[in-house]
Amino acid sequence: MTDGGTTHWHPCKNTGCTARKDETSHNYGNWTYVNDSTHKGVCACGAETTEAHYDRWATKCGRQPHCEKCDRDYGEIPEHEMYYVYRNEEKHKPYGPWSPDDAGRHTARCRRCDRASAVDCVLIAVAQADPDAEPVFLCPICGRREGGAALIAVPDAAAEGAVPGGDLVVFVSPEGEAVRWLTVAFEVGGRLVQPDGEMTVTLPAGALEGVGLALVAPNGEQTPIACEADGEAMSFTLNFAPDDAPVQAAILALAAKD
Repeated sequence: MTDGGTTHWHPCKNTGCTARKDETSHNYGNWTYVNDSTHKGVCACGAETTEAHYDRWATKCGRQPHCEKCDRDYGEIPEHEMYYVYRNEEKHKPYGPWSPDDAGRHTARCRRCDRASAVDCVLIAVAQADPDAEPVFLCPICGRREGGAALIAVPDAAAEGAVPGGDLVVFVSPEGEAVRWLTVAFEVGGRLVQPDGEMTVTLPAGALEGVGLALVAPNGEQTPIACEADGEAMSFTLNFAPDDAPVQAAILALAAKD
């Protein structure tokens, strides 16, 4: 006998007696599929309960979840989720950040199964102010610099305006480099996304303390750009689609302020 609670028992046969014999908790078995979220268990006394499916490997990418109690497949097959290092874990998105490897590619890892995804680096030839100097090759997605120290991701960067789909990625050369660069781009799945207009980029105030910025043209010509700072952040305006030719990534040179 049960009263709808968590136990069952044998009642006394004498009229008016409420004594209980062999009272024990329900033992649910015979689990049956209800829907993609739950299954139902039935106790020998007739009590029923529902609970969520259980699969200890349910978050394994590319594997159909299979409930260990009702022996049924359920739900959707999880896809890989790549994690961010430089952003709040609560705001993770499918891919990023991308780190350079030793084979000319950049990689990111899945949060669930640790599987690495690799994509060819997008190297941009940056002409230097000195016409006799060799161009510098930078990947604005992972910060790779061919033949030099990798650039460092700038955290908490933001953009407003003609912002495309994808994630904003900003990298800066380490302090102490003879020539320092700043790259601004957008990426999806480790590949560049083409912005189509003007936007304002905002960085934490300390990210570029004591330096000025100059936009680098494909021929190496550098044009200083104005920066605004309010103590907590600094911002500047970029146009990714000038009349002459759109650019997928903005390359800026850093120089000490006078």
